Amino acid sequence: MVTTSYPRFPGDFAGIFVKRVCNAISAKGVDVTVVAPNDDKSMEYEKSGNVTIHRFNYFIKRYQKIAYGYGGVVVNLKRNKLLYLILPLFITAFLIKIIRLAREADVIHANWIINGYMCALAGIITGTPVILTLRGEDVNQHKKSFVSRLISGILFRRIKMFTAVSGDFCGFLKDTGLPDEKVAFVPNGVEAKEPAPDDLSRFRRENCIDSGRTNILFVGSLIKRKGVEYLLRAMKRLGSDRVTLFIAGEGELKDELIAMAGELNIDDRVVFAGYQHNDTIPLWLASVDIFVLPSLSEGRPNVVLEALAHGVPVIATNIPGTSELIRDGENGLLCDPMDDLSLCEKLQILAGDEKLRSALSAGAKRFIVDEGLTWGNCADKYIRLYEKIVGG
Repeated sequence: MVTTSYPRFPGDFAGIFVKRVCNAISAKGVDVTVVAPNDDKSMEYEKSGNVTIHRFNYFIKRYQKIAYGYGGVVVNLKRNKLLYLILPLFITAFLIKIIRLAREADVIHANWIINGYMCALAGIITGTPVILTLRGEDVNQHKKSFVSRLISGILFRRIKMFTAVSGDFCGFLKDTGLPDEKVAFVPNGVEAKEPAPDDLSRFRRENCIDSGRTNILFVGSLIKRKGVEYLLRAMKRLGSDRVTLFIAGEGELKDELIAMAGELNIDDRVVFAGYQHNDTIPLWLASVDIFVLPSLSEGRPNVVLEALAHGVPVIATNIPGTSELIRDGENGLLCDPMDDLSLCEKLQILAGDEKLRSALSAGAKRFIVDEGLTWGNCADKYIRLYEKIVGG
């Protein structure tokens, strides 16, 4: 399992869905070896049950900053141009590690397009079949890059099977000329662990979550494509002093967004909760009335799945990936992207209608069950594909 993002310590959000896939696959009796970058917060080698993690070094450990953090590799390179100097070392070390471990594997499973390039080369060298999963922003970046499309035209031929976490991405793959039999839709799963009552009460006290108010939650990176600026403007339009917005996350726009909340005079109704360990997300979801994701582009956001699984009504932008999860009026509401007026209207509807929130909550939980969105089902689909390409 090849990935540029994988949890480095308990509670780490980085690549948590990749870890859950690995754990679900290993629970079915498959030995999983993970290849991921190292940084200054992780160990080079770990083993948990049937999952073994190998993290590769590519520079002086304290300067290994390419892979992790909010926004991942692309955002890190944009933020710090000096990282381009060590990018060749990163790619070389990554490829060597994949080749070495692939010699003992039956399948190489790449996550994200950029990893697919290296895995395709490793597959040619070792003779190991490769499966590539498209997960989100990698597709949007690929569409913008002529070089990426050129490389894909050459190396995609060496990949046995392609999967995508959304129907939209499956369509994208088929539009590149791939035959239907080489493309499979494998959605991520979700797990909804209900917090213990004592833990939930303590969490609400510690974070000043007032049950007498309507509490709204955003979880995600504070970067441009998440559209948080439109959420702040929608809060200004909303005007109510009985509504609180909690923004859980970090990112390059944090200071700018805090300043914006002050300029809009809504800083008394907006709480920037900062970095969150992954295990606090269920506590947040159990504490709020509405979840909002105003993104400009997404793959198939797992945080929306988590909100639905916890029965939290969701307001999200009507964009590919997200619109596959939200059935407007049944398990949530859709608004127009980059439109704070549209978002405000949806917030007003939900904030003022507890009966509707209750109906959408029931619809959200029903959607997860009806669609079979569990990690076990996800693992079963991947294992069937592994068997297919090994047998073929």
